[in-house]
Amino acid sequence: MGLSSSDLLLVERSGVPYKETFGNRANIEDDDLLLVERSGVPYKCTYSDWDGGSGGGGGGGGGGGSDSYGTHEWANSNGTLSIVTETAGGSADTTSSYRTLSYAMSITGGSGSLAGKAQGRLYIGLRMRGTTSYYHDFCLAGVQFVNNGRTAYISDSTYTNGYDWNFHNTGNTDGSGNWQRCSSSLSSQTYTVDPSTLIYPYGIASSSTNGAWSRGTSTGSTYTGAADGVYSPSGYSGGGGTIISGSGLYLAQSSNTYFIYTETSGSGYTIGTTTLWMRSPQITISNNDRFQAIYKAQGGSNSTNGLGRYTGQDVLYFRFK
Repeated sequence: MGLSSSDLLLVERSGVPYKETFGNRANIEDDDLLLVERSGVPYKCTYSDWDGGSGGGGGGGGGGGSDSYGTHEWANSNGTLSIVTETAGGSADTTSSYRTLSYAMSITGGSGSLAGKAQGRLYIGLRMRGTTSYYHDFCLAGVQFVNNGRTAYISDSTYTNGYDWNFHNTGNTDGSGNWQRCSSSLSSQTYTVDPSTLIYPYGIASSSTNGAWSRGTSTGSTYTGAADGVYSPSGYSGGGGTIISGSGLYLAQSSNTYFIYTETSGSGYTIGTTTLWMRSPQITISNNDRFQAIYKAQGGSNSTNGLGRYTGQDVLYFRFK
C-alpha cells in the first residue's frame, strides 16, 4: 500500500527536525534530510535521494488516476484580509470585545472527484507597521472553516466534529494542539516570503516567546492585547461549537480563558517587514468554503503615546498550500 496524503515524514532542515505530511511533500527541499531505516538500522538521506528526483516521493503515491486537487487563490502568492485595529485606552490588557472576519475561499481547477477542492495548510502571518517593536500583540481566539451558508463545519476523518479550533483548548482536534509556530529567523519571516518554505518544528508556545505566536490568558505587555479569549463549553467551544455568523461581529471576552497572540516586545523584528508566521494542520476545503476567525488587534498608538502601531496599518497575510 502506498503512502497516504496524511502520513507524516520526519524531516530535518538546517539541523532542526520537524514533521511534514506526505501530501505536502512539495514543501520539503531537495537537501532536507529524512530519517530512514534499513534492516533495522536508522540513517539519514537527502529528500532528493529518497524520491529519486521524481518530486513525488519514492514511497508511492497517495492518489493518482484522473483525480487531482485544484489550486487555492493563495497558493502562489500571499493574500491579505482587512482587519480592524484599535487604540489602547489604558496600559492594561483590554476587556473589550473581539471582532470576527469571514472570507469565502476561492479554488479553481482540479479533476474528477477532487475538482474544486484544495488540500494544504493555512499559513497566517502578522506584519507590523508602526514606530516601535512594542505594542503590536495580535490576539486570535479561534479559527473555523464552514460552508458558504455558515450552516455546517467542514470536516474529515481526523476532524470529525469539524475544522473548529478555539485556542482556549490545547487539544489536537479542538484547539492549538496541531497548530505550529515558525522558528525560522526573523529576517527570513517577511510578508513576501512563501511561508511554506520556512520551518515549523514546534507547537504554539505555552508561555510568552518573543518573536513567535504564544498562548496565554493575557499578553503580559502594556498598552496592547486582550485580557482573555472567547470560549464557553456550550458556545464557542471548539470541536464543533457555535458557528460564527458573519464578519464584523463583536464577541465578548470570557473570563480566565486562553487565546494565542504574537509576542512582539523585545523580539528584534524589523518594523514594516517582519511577518510572524504560523500554520494550521493539513485540511481539505472546497470552493466557497469560508475561513472564519475571532480576533483582537488592540495596541498602543503613535497618536496617543508616541509609540506603537500606525493605526489601521497592521496587516494579516495568508497562504494556502
